[in-house]
Amino acid sequence: MGTEILVLTYLTTPLIFVINMALLFKGKFPNSKALVLLLLNVVFMGYFIVTGLFSEHFIQAYFVGGFFLIPFQIIALLVAKLLSSKISKLNELNNINRAK
Repeated sequence: MGTEILVLTYLTTPLIFVINMALLFKGKFPNSKALVLLLLNVVFMGYFIVTGLFSEHFIQAYFVGGFFLIPFQIIALLVAKLLSSKISKLNELNNINRAK
């Protein structure tokens, strides 16, 4: 079981962040969904990394964070979908105000 968690963490965690960065530049910059998703992922993984540094168990905290990052992606995608519409509306209002 430990090997699967290790492989899953090392392969998926960087891959998720690379995909998020690529989505950020897709279409009109910045893509609001990708921006929200990237910020949520950074906060989520940052928590595990910082707690791992303070408790001197960095590698274990990184593995746990990476293992939980995959189910967290489902929740984060839903939140990004909800928040991106609000960000898009704010951008539209900002563009209307600038045009005046």
